[in-house]
Amino acid sequence: MKAKAKEILTDAQIDEILKRFVQEDVRTDQADQDIDRLRRVKSRVTPRLLDVLTTGDDRARTMAASLLGHLRDKRAIPPLQKILEDPRYNDDLKLSAFSVLRELGVDVDEEDLYTQLQDPEAAIRRSMSRMLSMFSQPAHLALFFESFKEQPAEVQVTFARSVAALNDRRALHLLVPLLYSDDEDVVLAAIETVAALKDPTPVPSLQEIAEFNASKLVRAEARKAVAHLTMRASVQGHPPPLEDSPSHLPVYSCLISTVDGDGGQVVFVARKRSDGDLMIFDIMFNDHQGIKDAFGIESITEEEFETNLVETLSFEGIELVDISLERVREHIGRAHRLTLEVGRNLPSEYLIWRCLLDGEEDEEVEEHALPILNPDEQKNLLSTCDQLLELDEFESWFFNPDEIEEFADLADVELEHKRRNWQTRLDQIITDAIHAIIVEERRELIRKRLDHQAWIVAQLYASPEVSLWCLAAARALDDGSTMPIEVPPLLRGMVMRSLENALEQPIAHYL
Repeated sequence: MKAKAKEILTDAQIDEILKRFVQEDVRTDQADQDIDRLRRVKSRVTPRLLDVLTTGDDRARTMAASLLGHLRDKRAIPPLQKILEDPRYNDDLKLSAFSVLRELGVDVDEEDLYTQLQDPEAAIRRSMSRMLSMFSQPAHLALFFESFKEQPAEVQVTFARSVAALNDRRALHLLVPLLYSDDEDVVLAAIETVAALKDPTPVPSLQEIAEFNASKLVRAEARKAVAHLTMRASVQGHPPPLEDSPSHLPVYSCLISTVDGDGGQVVFVARKRSDGDLMIFDIMFNDHQGIKDAFGIESITEEEFETNLVETLSFEGIELVDISLERVREHIGRAHRLTLEVGRNLPSEYLIWRCLLDGEEDEEVEEHALPILNPDEQKNLLSTCDQLLELDEFESWFFNPDEIEEFADLADVELEHKRRNWQTRLDQIITDAIHAIIVEERRELIRKRLDHQAWIVAQLYASPEVSLWCLAAARALDDGSTMPIEVPPLLRGMVMRSLENALEQPIAHYL
């Protein structure tokens, strides 16, 4: 099989890419792709960028310095060092050159740099202000945060304070995610800086830190900040939402997946950009750990969204249904709080992109109501509810191998030897497994999953039978149910499937 031919950029293509960067006419996702393309031909790109450094205008030189940093081309070091020493170049470019030299591993003394700047404080303020503008866009902030959170705590603390010193509320885009850091010093600095901004916007986050953070000192400082900012808001009122939030973009669609066997789901929020493409927020969560992961996509076409995401998940057996933005907020709100209750950290990508959950949607989402479970039909429905396990939406409804291992070993012995009454003993193994695995908390989780799944499949299936099976199985697990836990066919079917997974072949193979 022939290897795929590498792309070779023409001079015209290189110039076109550089032009887009100069004009800032490039999306974040496209920028990453373009930089990768330029890296493959950096021997031809670097001379162009070095020429721009000496002949271009301020905007072009800043772009060239930034790209040279991304290309990691050591040949850029001498020209960049000359920029620092040449009084003809302005302070903004010198700061860009300084930053790139640092990225290239050159040790530049900051005090020496300041002596080369005409107005160091003003230049740094302008640089920080440009950075705050960038942080208003979640894709840019997420990209920055990815490397920033790996920095030592003292670096994060210093940077947070320098950002807050600008007294610009846009700094909250960065500071609020830092409130959820797992480093005490970073969290304390974040509390200090958001309080100094005197903006009540982060009060809900501060309240969460005051309730859930493991550090007694952090909780105390968070409570002080809440009191201070709440009192200030009562006098001066609440400020408007932060500018440039993508929550103003119209909602294209909100989707939620069916519930998997671990109580896991996926939610997509898609918003329509002004250029016709979509901005996507994807949250993965479950019902016992909360938010597991999240990511955002700054720009994707409608076709890519429908084909690459929705259809791919469907092919993998994960169906998605339309849901209102308000319902999304309800689900994610519960998962958010659960994450904190169980002592887990909220993913930084979630904290950065969750602004897409704000605002309202223009059109009402059509929903199909749950069918009503008739008590007279419940017994018959319950007796056949194990047919749910034949549906794609229940393909992953089984128990973990480590939970079933002991019982799989016992079943293996019975199935191999088929001694007298072996089928009765196999039934008893299933019963014992149910009693061992489905303790009270697990029983409640499965009941809630069934109730939730009932609503979702009501959106998927024209027939009410699937939803009614879910509801009948759920009612058998209610606190007030008198039915023994080992009786519901769905639970027995889940254990049987789990045994088959552990044995790596169907029970029927032994018969």
